[in-house]
Amino acid sequence: MTQKMESSGGIVHGNDKVIEVVNELVEFYGTASDKVVQILTGIQNRLNYLPDEALIEVARLTDITPGQISEISTFYPQFRHKPTGRHIIQFCAGTTCFLKGSREIKEAFRDYLKIEESKSCSPDNLFSIEDVECLGVCAIAPAVRIGNEIYGNLSTADVGRVVEGFLESIEKKPRPVNKSALDNITGEIRVGIGSCCVAKGSKEVLTEIVAYKESKNIPVLVKPVGCTGACGYTPIMDIVSNEGDRKRYVAVTPQDVESIMEENFGDKKNMVNTVDDARGIISKKLDDYLAKQTRITTDTGGILSPVSLNEYISKGGLEPFKRLVNEKNRSLIIDRLTLSGLKEKSSSKLVGEEIWSLKTDENGSHAIICYSEENDTGSFKDRMMLETFPFKIIEGMLIMGLAADIGRAIFHISDMYPLAKRRIKNAISQYIKAGYLGYNILDSGFSFEIIVIEGPGDFMCGERESEFAGMRVLMLSPETFCGVPSVFENGNSDGNNARKTPNTLIVGLTGRVDTPGVVEVAEGTSIGVIIDRFGGGTESKENIKAVHIGGLAGCFIPKELFDMPLDYDIFRNNSLFLGPGNIEMINEADSIVDLTLHFADFARRQSCGKCAICRAGTKRMYDIITKIREKNCAKEELAELELLCVHLKKGSLCGLGKNAPNAVVSALKYFKKEFEDGLLA
Repeated sequence: MTQKMESSGGIVHGNDKVIEVVNELVEFYGTASDKVVQILTGIQNRLNYLPDEALIEVARLTDITPGQISEISTFYPQFRHKPTGRHIIQFCAGTTCFLKGSREIKEAFRDYLKIEESKSCSPDNLFSIEDVECLGVCAIAPAVRIGNEIYGNLSTADVGRVVEGFLESIEKKPRPVNKSALDNITGEIRVGIGSCCVAKGSKEVLTEIVAYKESKNIPVLVKPVGCTGACGYTPIMDIVSNEGDRKRYVAVTPQDVESIMEENFGDKKNMVNTVDDARGIISKKLDDYLAKQTRITTDTGGILSPVSLNEYISKGGLEPFKRLVNEKNRSLIIDRLTLSGLKEKSSSKLVGEEIWSLKTDENGSHAIICYSEENDTGSFKDRMMLETFPFKIIEGMLIMGLAADIGRAIFHISDMYPLAKRRIKNAISQYIKAGYLGYNILDSGFSFEIIVIEGPGDFMCGERESEFAGMRVLMLSPETFCGVPSVFENGNSDGNNARKTPNTLIVGLTGRVDTPGVVEVAEGTSIGVIIDRFGGGTESKENIKAVHIGGLAGCFIPKELFDMPLDYDIFRNNSLFLGPGNIEMINEADSIVDLTLHFADFARRQSCGKCAICRAGTKRMYDIITKIREKNCAKEELAELELLCVHLKKGSLCGLGKNAPNAVVSALKYFKKEFEDGLLA
C-alpha cells in the first residue's frame, strides 16, 4: 500500500514510496548541501508535500543538515508540510488578482468543492487549495492554476466549468499530429502559445487548426509562436502567405477555426482582411496596438517560434555574436555598449559601465546572472520575455560574457514559471548541440556554459546583488539581455554602420483596463500616453483615480501626474520608484487603503526576519493599516505609521525592507484623506 487517506484531509504516502522518491532525487542531484532547494522541490513535486520521513532520509543520505532543511522548508511559503489532495488549486495573491476579486473566487471554489473554512482539502481528497504570491499572468486576472493548467479572467460563475473542465483535460486524449511534409508550403499559420494565450484557449485553437489542415491536406506550416504582448486580444491567429500577405484574427475560439480555415483555404477563399465584431475577430485594432509601440527588443514576438534555434538563425539571430567572437576585441564591444546608451532596466545604469566595473575587480570568480525570479506582486514581463525570446536572451548573455571575459552564466527562474523554464532549458540544449555553447565556441578560444537554477517562487530571490555564492556577478534582467544583440545588428563592434539604439521600456499594463498586456515604448513616454494608446479605457468605464507602478518597490501616482515620463532618473529625483515598470490602473471605486494593506501584508509575509526593524516594522505597518481599514485607528497611530516608514527605509538591510514603505509613503502623500477617514472620531 503506497498511500492512504488521512482523517484531517490529504493523501499520505507510505514509507516505502517516500524512501524510493528521496533515493531517486539524491542520486540525481547528489549529496552536496547546496542542492537542498532542488531536492526539497523534487520531493514536493512527486509527493505534493514534504513528509517528515522524507526530510529525515534527506539528512541521513546527504550533507544537508536538519537545520538547513528546517530553515529552507519553513521560510519559503510554497513548501508544504501537511498532506494535500490529489490536485492543488493555487490562487494568485498578486495585486491585480486581488484588485479584480481573487478573494471572492477563492470562496466560490471553497463552496463548490465543499471545503470547510478550517481546512484546505476537499472531503474526497481530490482537491486542495492554497495561495501563491503571483502566477505571473496578471493580464488575465483573476487567475488560478490547477496542476499545470492556468485559468484566467475568472468570475465566481466560472468555478464549476473550470473544475469539471480540468477533470476532463487530465484524461489523455490523442491530438492530431502536424505531420505534413514541408514541400510546396504556401505559407504559415501562427498561433501564440504563451502562458496567457494557453490560459485563454490557444492550445485548443491550435489543435483544431492542425486537425482541419491534416483532414484537407493543406500545404501550410502550422507554427506555435511567442507572445506579441497583446494579452487582451488572445488567442491570436495569423495566416501569412509566402509573399508576406497576412490576415490576423483575434479572440479566436475553437468554434471559429473551421470558418476561418474555409475562408482562407476552402471554396470561400478570400485574402481580404476580415472585420467581424460579432465573432470577435478584428485585425485593425491589434495592428494599431503594435504599430504604436517602439518594438526593438520585442520585434519578433508573435513571428518566430520560441522553440526553434534554426529559425532564429535563419532570421539573422547569432550574426552579431558570430562576428564579435571572431573579432576578439572586448574593449570595443564594451565601448559600443556604452555608446549605444543601453541601460540595465532595474537600475538605469549603463550596461557598458557595469562591465567595466566588473572587469576592474580582478579578485575571485565572476559569473553572469539572468535574474528572473520576479514574483513581485503585479509583475509578469520577465515571464513573457523568457517564454518568447529564449534564443535572443542567451545570445545577449553570450555577448556580455565575451565582453566581460566571463565563461559561466546562471538563469534564476521562478518555480511559478514552468513554461519559461522549459523554453530556456530547450534553448540551452539547442545551443549546445549547434556548437554555440560549451568549450571553444566556433574555434574562437571562448568557452561559455549556462546552468538553470529553479527558484522557490519567492520575492526575496529577486533581490539584485553584486555578489552570489562568493562570486562577483554581472546581474541583469531578461529585458536587458534581450536588448544586447540589437546594439550590434547591421554594424561592427566599433559602431561602423550602426545606429545609437533608442532606450525603450517594456511595460506591463494591468488592473482596471480594457486591453491588458505588455508593451514596448520609448523611454520617457508618459503614463497618460501609455494608458490612452494601449489601455483601451477602463473596463468598467469609471473614472481613473490613479495607477500603481512598480510592484512592492513602486508607488501610487494620482491622475494629476499622468504626464510624468517613465524614466528611472526622473522618478528617482521625485522620490518615486519605477521598479519593474508595470502599470496597474485603479478606478475611483477602488480603495487605496485596501491596496496599501495588500502591499503591507505582502512585505510582512516576505520578510526574512534577519533585521529587527524589518521583521517588527512590516508587521506593525500592517497592523496600523488594518486598524485604519476597520475605522478603528487613533490619530497618533497614523503619525506613527509615517515615522515607521522613515525608520524602515533607513534601518533595513536589504531591498525588501527599504522598499516596503514605498506604497504607504506615496498613498499618504496623495490620498491621505482616505486614511484619515479611518481614524477614530
